Amino acid sequence: MARMVMMGLCVVVTCMVVAAPYAEAVFSCARVAASLRPCLPYLTNGGGDVPPGCCTGILALNASATTTVARQATCNCVQSSISGINFGLAAGLPGMCGVTGNVLANISLNTDCSLLG
Repeated sequence: MARMVMMGLCVVVTCMVVAAPYAEAVFSCARVAASLRPCLPYLTNGGGDVPPGCCTGILALNASATTTVARQATCNCVQSSISGINFGLAAGLPGMCGVTGNVLANISLNTDCSLLG
């Protein structure tokens, strides 16, 4: 598990370099990873109880992805930097956390992030 997290963090850094020219100044893949980090046990182990701190991260992620550019960048970061997550569970987290405006709803490995509005 620690190896997977380290690999994910390396990819996050790569995403930051690649996505930086396209993202707004307030957005970064590191922020996406930090927001989702408390949720990883839930997203990688098939559900169960939502871990403490996960809903706070989902709220922060949703609040930071308010523009088309930020939503597309969030999508790209989630797809490329966080391996082994269940995208169906991820899509349901905002509802479980009482967060409206679900930036995770339309993200899967097959999503064309450039089409998100």
